[in-house]
Amino acid sequence: MENQFKLPDESTGNDDASRRVSDLIEEIRADIDFELDDAVTDIVRDLPDEYFERMDHKSQVAHFKGLIASRICQLNGELFLPADNRSQIAVLGRSSYRGQLAHILSELPSKKTRLVGANIYTARSHGFILDVFEFETDQQPAVDASFSPEVIEKLSQKTGGDSAAVADFLSRIRNTSAKSPNLDKLSRFFLAHQKVSVENPVVVDQGDSSSELLNLVVAIHAQDERATFQMTTESLSNLSLDVEQAELVIVRLEKSAGEPKNQRTDKTVLMNFLISCKDVGPFEVNAWADSLRSTLKSS
Repeated sequence: MENQFKLPDESTGNDDASRRVSDLIEEIRADIDFELDDAVTDIVRDLPDEYFERMDHKSQVAHFKGLIASRICQLNGELFLPADNRSQIAVLGRSSYRGQLAHILSELPSKKTRLVGANIYTARSHGFILDVFEFETDQQPAVDASFSPEVIEKLSQKTGGDSAAVADFLSRIRNTSAKSPNLDKLSRFFLAHQKVSVENPVVVDQGDSSSELLNLVVAIHAQDERATFQMTTESLSNLSLDVEQAELVIVRLEKSAGEPKNQRTDKTVLMNFLISCKDVGPFEVNAWADSLRSTLKSS
């Protein structure tokens, strides 16, 4: 069917209509150019360096376009942007609110996909959120991370761990941590992983937390990585805690002999949360960890 909506044809002599359309185009172009200058500058300023180190150029371009479109069109709610191969979904939003991460997790596709990693970013100004989730399927499994011998040696020195144990731990990670290894975070992940077990399924490390900003590393021995991540974020949301940044790392454990390939295997689900708690009073970490253990037992 032929498009019935056309710009006025100048040859018809309708100069006034043509001039109005030209003026409209120039006004919109000027507004977009003005918005672009401000938007790009704001986005770059608001995102942490880790984002630019971990995300490839193509992903960054797609994310920026989505954030700029959301800003120009003043979109409400979150915008879901799947990668071409569906191995990654970026979730963009113009606002940040408590409980947002738990809500987003409930909206992600779940059929025939497994969550293998996540990087959660809230703008420093709280003007937008940019969350990136990584998935795998049986047909398209995630590629194991590959860390350099230098990183293995540095992490071994930092944690006091055996080089072989450190190398084994790093070989089981399945997300973008390898693209920009943060040794401080990896060392906390490794030490938490060493402590967690079937008998001790939840380990919480407060790190260098302050009275206003918690820096938690949580290790949970579980089979369902997505449900575990969602359960943990929901428990924080129920305490009115605001997640500023987060990272999810999955550590694969060995299958038992004779275990069916399609059966879920035990994993260490490693999570790092930067949490603002300046408006909610003291956070009882031990009590929260106990509540996680109780939830795991009842699930």
